[in-house]
Amino acid sequence: MSGKNASSFDRKIRYPLALGRMRAFLLVLFCVGSGFSSVFQEKVKNALAKVNITLDIEQLRKTHDRIEGVRPKIEEMLKLSPQEKISLADLVEHTIKVRKNHVRPKGDSIEEINHKSKLGGLLYQGDIVLTKTQAEDIVEDTKANTNNRPKRQAFLDRRLPQTRWDKGVDYYFHSNATEDVKRVFLKAMNIWMKDTCIDFRENDKAEDRLCVTRSAGLCFSSVGRVGTAAHEIGHTLGFFHTHSRHDRDKFILFNRENVESKYLDEFTKQTTLTNENYGIPYDYGSIMHYGATMASLDGQPTMLARDGNYTQTLGSPFVSFYDLIMMNFHYGCNRYGGKECKERPQGCGQEYEATSSYKVLEDVVGHPEQGYTDREDYEKCTYWVKAPTGKKIEIEIVGLSDGLAVDGCQYGGVEIKTNKDQKLTGYSSVRSICLDYEE
Repeated sequence: MSGKNASSFDRKIRYPLALGRMRAFLLVLFCVGSGFSSVFQEKVKNALAKVNITLDIEQLRKTHDRIEGVRPKIEEMLKLSPQEKISLADLVEHTIKVRKNHVRPKGDSIEEINHKSKLGGLLYQGDIVLTKTQAEDIVEDTKANTNNRPKRQAFLDRRLPQTRWDKGVDYYFHSNATEDVKRVFLKAMNIWMKDTCIDFRENDKAEDRLCVTRSAGLCFSSVGRVGTAAHEIGHTLGFFHTHSRHDRDKFILFNRENVESKYLDEFTKQTTLTNENYGIPYDYGSIMHYGATMASLDGQPTMLARDGNYTQTLGSPFVSFYDLIMMNFHYGCNRYGGKECKERPQGCGQEYEATSSYKVLEDVVGHPEQGYTDREDYEKCTYWVKAPTGKKIEIEIVGLSDGLAVDGCQYGGVEIKTNKDQKLTGYSSVRSICLDYEE
C-alpha cells in the first residue's frame, strides 16, 4: 500500500545526447500540434534561449513530418477486428466508470501535461526525441505492422551494442538546474542503478552525456515526481513504452473511438526492429506504461486491460520488478535485479497468518494531517498474509479514506498481489479504491 505522492515544484530535465535506443526529455515535456509555423518555431527557440538550451527545431519538424506521413497506416493499424470490437464493448460495459480528479492545472501525467501545452506532436509518443535514423525505424515498423510481415518477440535494436550505454551513463547539471531538480533526478537515477549493473557518473566533460536542466517555460511543463523522472530515464536507457510492445493487443484493448485523432501516434506498436521483450511477461504496472485515460475525449479509458482488474493500475509511478529484470537482460547484467519475491521487504508492515475467522488490519500510510500536499516520492507498507497449506486467503476491504482519482492511483491506494507469479504487479481491483466512482 502506498502513501501520497508529492511534487509541488516545476522540474525539467533534458537529454541532449543519448546513445540509448531513444533520446528522452527527462521531465521536459514538449507537445507540438500538427503543422509548425515559423512563428511557432521562433517561440520555441526563444523559450530555449531563456535557459541557454539549444535544440534542432528544424530536425524535430522533419522527424514529425516523417511520422505524420504514415498517419493513414497508423490509423489502419489501430482498427479493431470485429471480435476485438465485441471484446471491447464487453469490457467497457463491465468497467466501473470513474470520475477523474484534476489535481494539477498543468496536468496530472506526462501525456496530459503535453496535451495541455497545445504542442502535442513534436515528441514521439509524447516524450521521446527521435533521431532521423530512429524515425526511419518507426516508419518501417509502422509499415511492417500494416503489411502483415512476420513478427517475433523483440526489443533489440539492430545497431546494438553501439546504442547502449555499456560504459555507464555520464550526466551533468545545467547551470540553471535548481537543488530540487538535482534531488529528483538523483532519486530516480538511484532507483535504476541500485538493482542493475548500470552506473551513472556526474561528468560534464564526457563526449556523450545527459544534460539535466530546468524548464524553459512557454512550451514546457513538468510533473516533478521521482516516478516521472524514472520513466524518462527508462527511455534513455533503451525502453519504449510498455503499451507499444508488439504483443500488447493480447493484453490491452485500444478504444479508438475515444481518442483524439491528433494523438493516435501515441498508441503505435513496435515490431522486431525496435522491440525485444526477452520473454518477460506484460506487466500492467510497469513504470513505462501510460495511464488508461491518455488522450481521452471524455475522461474514460482509451486503453482497457483485457484483465479488467488491471485497468486502474495503468500509469503506475513505480519501477516494477519486471522493469528491472528487463533492463538487466537488455544490458547483459548478471547477478542483479534485487531479491526474488520470497520474503517481505524491510520497513513498514508485517507478516500475518490467516485464520478461519477474520482478523482486522487498520493502517495509516503517509501523513493525513498534510492533506493532499504533493511530495516527490512515496511511503509504502507491505503486509504478507500466509495461509495453511491447501487453504486460500480471503481479504475484504471494509473502508478506505477518501482518495484522488488519477491513473495509476498516484496519490495513494492498495495493491493486492494475487498472481502465482509474485513478480508481477498486483491486481488493481482493490487498488482502484483510491478512485471516486460515478453514480
